[in-house]
Amino acid sequence: MTGAASQAEEIFSRLNRELWVVTSATQNDRGGLLATWVSQASLNPQRPVILAGLAPNHFTTQLVRQSGNLAVHLLDVDQTDVAWNFCRDSGRQRDKFANIELSNTLESTPILAKCHS
Repeated sequence: MTGAASQAEEIFSRLNRELWVVTSATQNDRGGLLATWVSQASLNPQRPVILAGLAPNHFTTQLVRQSGNLAVHLLDVDQTDVAWNFCRDSGRQRDKFANIELSNTLESTPILAKCHS
């Protein structure tokens, strides 16, 4: 690692970032991922807008593109098990929602029942 890359890694390792789960679904599939970058992009509470960094190769990104819908969930500090569930492997191989309690607030997008927000 170069000197600049090492310095950048040292700086970023000091950040205590919040953890977000992004979920989406199509008629046949559902998925979710741990997003490390989500930000508010609107000050209008009537029209909330977010920016989220989703890698193009992720299964959930594919679902977002196909459905046009997503939900973002801010995790509590004690939800490392939920974070691990959504980041350890791909939703192409397993149903990440198998042991997760869901709320039925939105028909087409999985909503986690227990999280901060």
